[in-house]
Amino acid sequence: MEKSESSHGEKNIEFLSIGHCCHDQYEGGHILGGTCSYASIVASQLGLRASILTSVGPDFLFHDTFKQHGVDLHIIPSDQTTVFENIYNQGSRTQYLLSRASKIKSADISDALSKSKIVLLGSIADELDFSMTERFADSMICATIQGSMRQWDDSGLVTAKAMNWSSLEGVDIAILSVDDIKGLDDAIECMRQYVSHIVVTEGENEVTVYKNGKEYTYPAYPVKEVEATGAGDVFATAYMIEYARSQDVSSACIYAHCASSFIVEGVGLQSLPTQQTIEERMSAYRDMFFDVLR
Repeated sequence: MEKSESSHGEKNIEFLSIGHCCHDQYEGGHILGGTCSYASIVASQLGLRASILTSVGPDFLFHDTFKQHGVDLHIIPSDQTTVFENIYNQGSRTQYLLSRASKIKSADISDALSKSKIVLLGSIADELDFSMTERFADSMICATIQGSMRQWDDSGLVTAKAMNWSSLEGVDIAILSVDDIKGLDDAIECMRQYVSHIVVTEGENEVTVYKNGKEYTYPAYPVKEVEATGAGDVFATAYMIEYARSQDVSSACIYAHCASSFIVEGVGLQSLPTQQTIEERMSAYRDMFFDVLR
């Protein structure tokens, strides 16, 4: 049964993220991780009423972090919290899944949560049943698919696996990185059979959007990178928020690039953007890439 840690209740949720909040091992300790963690905190920072439906164990360390940021937690109890270890070597990452919380199913979604305006399915450990999209009849639904393309062996070593693209049929926007589909040359074409709006990020380089048979490419906002963890999650969140507001791919890409550029300048949640700082960078972005945008 779900437990709720709520400051504003389930009514009028503007941004709901679903997936595991996790612990990422970092310098001998833990920092908060998970697509849903970054997404909900950034959404709240940008003025939306944000909630998370997640599963964590009694060992979860960051309840107070969400309270401080005004994010409501709706928790499916588990024996343990999802924990990842990420090892970086010359720009490449080796990842281990050390523990995993309970899966999240359609039946876990309350009627109140099903009325959320924007929904992010943010899987990190193949923990979501995508049939839950049927519970959100009037929501804009976005899915980040990286976690649905992960598998692991007995040691916890994470490797890529194929995904059943048809499971995305109820999704309005799918967001992924080029690394997620490395070696899957036909992935985009397969996805386009089920999703009409696909956003593909390429790290610090650019983003390409495939929408209704058209293709759009926008360069990233250049910054000095300290730590990239969470940047893709912030990009996805900002893209959803701005697209829901403007229904414009160009505006959503620029807004998302500028929002995610702040996160890589620090570690974890050290460098959260605000609406004002994003708008300032958007102005600089348009000046910087005038020739690309005209």
